[in-house]
Amino acid sequence: MAIHVFPEVSKSQDLYAIIIKELIPNGVIGLILAGLLAAMISSIDSSINSSATLIVYDFIKPKFPKLSNRRLVFIGRITVCLIMFISLAWTPIIDHSNGIWAYAQTVLTYLTPPLVCILFFGIFSSRGNQKVALFTLIGGHLSSLILFILQFYEIISIHFTILAGFIFLISIILYQVGLLTQTSDTNHDKQLNFKFAIYRPSKFIIKLAIAVIISTLLSILPFLIKQF
Repeated sequence: MAIHVFPEVSKSQDLYAIIIKELIPNGVIGLILAGLLAAMISSIDSSINSSATLIVYDFIKPKFPKLSNRRLVFIGRITVCLIMFISLAWTPIIDHSNGIWAYAQTVLTYLTPPLVCILFFGIFSSRGNQKVALFTLIGGHLSSLILFILQFYEIISIHFTILAGFIFLISIILYQVGLLTQTSDTNHDKQLNFKFAIYRPSKFIIKLAIAVIISTLLSILPFLIKQF
């Protein structure tokens, strides 16, 4: 609809700003911008602080358990600064995408498949341990990085939804390779796997899940029919 109202706009990501500027009264524009900035700042600082906390408590503190809380806070602040500089350096990459929505979906395509692979085998398989999961994560995200570089420099041209399938397949292969090198099968490893006996869903949840799956399939069925 916005494209028909402003046909002279060449970039879709500029439409939101133009709509606010041309159609919204001045006083309301201030409220919209204030809400937008508040939401952005809240999301950004939450993400940065969560990332710094994860790095400090999952990587730094286990390696150096004798560090004081004051030292950990200092390391956390340094980590926040590093994350901010990395984010600023990454900003030009976003400009090469076809809008912020397409960029967000593309980023999820490269980051999510290795995580989904581990979750899948954690639920439906009793094999695997922390080392296998870590090996799959590292290898899966390295393959994601390689595919991203090839896609960015237009060495390959594959839609990001298809790339998600490739990365997921690579992650499955890496998981199976990690199982070949697995040496331990302790009780602690078994506790990492999902147990259906503990998390048994109710009949209502099962019916609801089936209804959601059926409705989703019915919603995409017309598009599949048009393709063929």
